[in-house]
Amino acid sequence: MTFSELWRENYVSVSRAIQDTWEEFDGGTGMIDISEFLDVVEGIASKMGQAREDLFSERDLESYREFKSKNEGIKVFREDFERLFEALAGCELNSQIFDKQQQERERKEDDDDNNSVASISQSIQPPIDTSTPLVRKRGTLLAHNNGSLTRAALEELDVNRFDARRVSSHNRMLEDQEFQIKSYEERISQMEKERKEFENELKRCREQLREMQHSDQEKDNHIKAIETDLMDTRQRLERKSPPRVVYPKSNELAKKAEELTEKVELLEKEKAEVKRSAEKLMDQMAQQQKTMLEEKRRQDMFKQDEESLQQAYDKSSLAQRLHLAIDQQRRLLARFSNEGQVQDNQLYIVIAAFLFSLVLARVVTTTMNASECPWWVGTAFETPAAQIDSWLRGSDIYPI
Repeated sequence: MTFSELWRENYVSVSRAIQDTWEEFDGGTGMIDISEFLDVVEGIASKMGQAREDLFSERDLESYREFKSKNEGIKVFREDFERLFEALAGCELNSQIFDKQQQERERKEDDDDNNSVASISQSIQPPIDTSTPLVRKRGTLLAHNNGSLTRAALEELDVNRFDARRVSSHNRMLEDQEFQIKSYEERISQMEKERKEFENELKRCREQLREMQHSDQEKDNHIKAIETDLMDTRQRLERKSPPRVVYPKSNELAKKAEELTEKVELLEKEKAEVKRSAEKLMDQMAQQQKTMLEEKRRQDMFKQDEESLQQAYDKSSLAQRLHLAIDQQRRLLARFSNEGQVQDNQLYIVIAAFLFSLVLARVVTTTMNASECPWWVGTAFETPAAQIDSWLRGSDIYPI
């Protein structure tokens, strides 16, 4: 069986088989490698229930192998692939062709439906128009009243009515199926139009890509030609240029210039090293100066502390401060004895303060008049005097 006969008589659409097989191999790119061509053909043949030899003869296979050997790695687009099948079939691949047996089977089912309706209409006696349910019911009642129908006839009439309802429901179902088929056909036609539009757009894009590749190739060729012209021009200029004349004196001068250049480079290196050494020395001097300043500041602080300590521990200043503190205590106590009124619970506080002041004054006076007075003596007695003073000032004894 040839491919065109198979295409015309097979129930499965060749376009559908090509589409399913192509989607398995192209990976969404719209093209396949030339080495996968026979695999795609074999897949299409298997979906159609045929062998690959039914689609391609030995001569076609030899032509394919020869073309593949000369064009390794070439890509095959889907439109080229479908054009090959259209050439083999002799017509387009965009139509669904049904089997003749399927068409005869559908025609036979329609004839059976028509015969069943005719038999139902003939079985009703007397001949009554049963186009509407009301007339059908009225005719049945009249026939029953006249006694012209037996029980068997009535049962047969009921069975026929049930068959008529079943046929009408079957007809409605067929109408629904026909409507769905029409809607599917409209959608398929719309999708076919969109597919053709997409294919046209894809063709246009591929043409633009080919044009761009062609223009890029032309630009590359033009650049290569310009480079070749430049090389030729350079070679011609080198051939036409006069030979160089070399003088001995110029050679000596060139040697001296090289020697001087080397000396200058050495001097620059030495200068850079000296500069780095000077910078390092300056950093060290700055660090030493900083250290000396810190040391001097520390010594000044120690000297100030020592002077303040000497001034604080001087005997004359200690004696003077102690005398002032004791005189202040005496004045406060005298003022209290003249102006204040002492309560019973505060009397011991005043007596203790007075006696401590007298003892403190005596001890300090004796110590200060001695031949040797350590510095800690004055400090030891100055601190209690200051505490007594603050205590008396902070107490609630009136009027202190």
